[in-house]
Amino acid sequence: MTEILFAFMLLGSLALGNVTPQNSTYTNPILPGFHPDPSCIFVPSWDNTYFCASSSFNVFPGIPIHASKDLRNWELIGNAISRPEMLPRLSTTIKDTSGIWAPTLRYREGSDSTNENGSDHGKGRFWISTTLVFDNLAADDESRWDNFVISTDDPFEPDSWTDPVHFDFGGYDTSLFWDDDGQVYVTGSHEYKVWPGIQTATINLETGETEPWENPWNGTGGLAPEGPHLYKKDDYYYLMLAEGGTGEGHMVTMARSRDINGPYEPAPHNPVLSNANTTAFFQAVGHADLFQDVHGSWWAVALSTRSGPDFKNYPMGRETVLTPVQWEKGEWPIFQNVSGITSGWELPSEPILVSDGEGPYVDSPDHLTFPPNSTLPLHLIHWRLPTPDTYLISPPGNENSLVLRSSVLNLTSTNGLSTSGKGQTFISRRQTDSLFTIST
Repeated sequence: MTEILFAFMLLGSLALGNVTPQNSTYTNPILPGFHPDPSCIFVPSWDNTYFCASSSFNVFPGIPIHASKDLRNWELIGNAISRPEMLPRLSTTIKDTSGIWAPTLRYREGSDSTNENGSDHGKGRFWISTTLVFDNLAADDESRWDNFVISTDDPFEPDSWTDPVHFDFGGYDTSLFWDDDGQVYVTGSHEYKVWPGIQTATINLETGETEPWENPWNGTGGLAPEGPHLYKKDDYYYLMLAEGGTGEGHMVTMARSRDINGPYEPAPHNPVLSNANTTAFFQAVGHADLFQDVHGSWWAVALSTRSGPDFKNYPMGRETVLTPVQWEKGEWPIFQNVSGITSGWELPSEPILVSDGEGPYVDSPDHLTFPPNSTLPLHLIHWRLPTPDTYLISPPGNENSLVLRSSVLNLTSTNGLSTSGKGQTFISRRQTDSLFTIST
């Protein structure tokens, strides 16, 4: 079989705008390159660290996890889907738009989620709910959706995420929410061509069993209501959605209720966040998540494209952006418009770096040498599940190199594994810039 020597491989996706925090500036996107559908949290018990997860579609390892101490400097600390046996069906997805959609990342304190390895952080557990999507199947085919939950007590351990607990739901973009009494809810959206609606149910995280599904709110009438997240603040339940599709009309809408199952009152200034119908460089802003920082100030992350209003060329794909939010007691949140250089709430004046991670920081240069007895860097990715023996690190006679054994399957093959099990040979990294230099 032909062997190809690689020292470096190829590059592989009224409330709007008048917030005036004037303490710090930062630059969007905070997670450049293919990092859509972000979900971020702040965890004080983990040394005041912020964590973000994002969609990975057919990429493996899947669901990249980034961490930051200052919201400016983000390190890739692992991938939640790191073992092929966690999700073997990822090898058989068809279409580039299949794979893992929209993980929601949450952290739960309490004795019900005690750390299992005796670490000093043993007060809680990290949870992800997400969907493995077979986008080639018909919209009304419920086997199109495979929803599941995974968890870990230490996101800095790359292989620590549990095997999935699957649950039945004929939709996608599932999100977990813990109420004040400890009851866990899951909220998800349906394919708009079948029924453009949002549903919520209680869920048993150990078994995946859900109670009867309720229909709290279906959005404002925009295309494809999806990406639901529930929050509770000042005795209100807030339900935030993405609407308008993931293109130029993408937007964020909100509603609130005193009862988790509704009825919900829409925000009077919906959409609460969007760059639609503007000349902004950042377009397709939507699919947002909310969190508070160490000072209690609110922020939102969302996906966006650096495409301008023409929306034709954006080789970095859909990226993660950050924007400040003003959320007074009893009021609706007010989001600042997404832009490149942004004035936000107070951030540390000097960089504070994450000390536990092993992956690269965003925007750090690659110097790949593939030394003997090493593993592939965390940010290098495959298309679907890899066949391990086609990737050889520093084999005898080719030290400090990566040797790839060529495959018959190409990127447009119907699935990632051939009938003979030889698989597909591909390795890459996310493109984060439009101008860059490569040398070997």
